Amino acid sequence: IAQEVDAAAQKINYDFSGIDKTGAIWGLRYSEFVMPLIKAVQELSAENTELKSRLDKIEALLSTQAQPQTNTSAQNSAAINARLEQNSPNPFTSETTIRYSLPANTQNAYINFYASSGALLKSVKVAALGGSIRVSSSELPKGVIQYSLVIDGKIVDTKELMH
Repeated sequence: IAQEVDAAAQKINYDFSGIDKTGAIWGLRYSEFVMPLIKAVQELSAENTELKSRLDKIEALLSTQAQPQTNTSAQNSAAINARLEQNSPNPFTSETTIRYSLPANTQNAYINFYASSGALLKSVKVAALGGSIRVSSSELPKGVIQYSLVIDGKIVDTKELMH
């Protein structure tokens, strides 16, 4: 293992002092791994913060792209009484089902499917107060897809599917 750690450190031009090369059998000084591990966690944390910030921007962009409605009490009612379930099965290979329910005063409702970039991939108008839609694998690209229930121009819930 020490030889593999040495090769990996050399590959990235990192001068790692945690390898003991003094004897015929190399060893590792595990205490020397602490600082590189802390640095790796710090880098992952910074990346995670950046990704969360990007996701917040995408969600804000998506909510402004939905048709705005001026009646905020109707929007709040829609968010409370609406339901979007996780698709089943998830992940899926050929077909998946998404169940939903809508408030009685719904005028327009859609289930929109978005790529990780935020681009709209597909939109399905739903009219029944409750029901389900089936999505075939041929309708969406492979990967992680977000889908949102949009009622009267407002995104009220979002889930992810994998296929």
